[in-house]
Amino acid sequence: MTTMRDVSNIAKFNGQNLPTWKLGCWILFQQHNLVKLVIGEETLPVETKNADGIVTNAAAIATWHEKDTSFSQLFHCNN
Repeated sequence: MTTMRDVSNIAKFNGQNLPTWKLGCWILFQQHNLVKLVIGEETLPVETKNADGIVTNAAAIATWHEKDTSFSQLFHCNN
């Protein structure tokens, strides 16, 4: 779970501190293993089903959604 403490060391973006703010966010995303998601290398897995119609990659889909939610929480806590 993301807390305000996770972003408390990053200065709020004020229109003039882009390099500092961007670096702080990047480090935060690295700490939470979110960089691939942020840059688009890790995308939502396409649902795959076996012959019985059962989704076989539900865990991977759930993991992606958890990371996406973490990213959203971190990003919005800092804006």
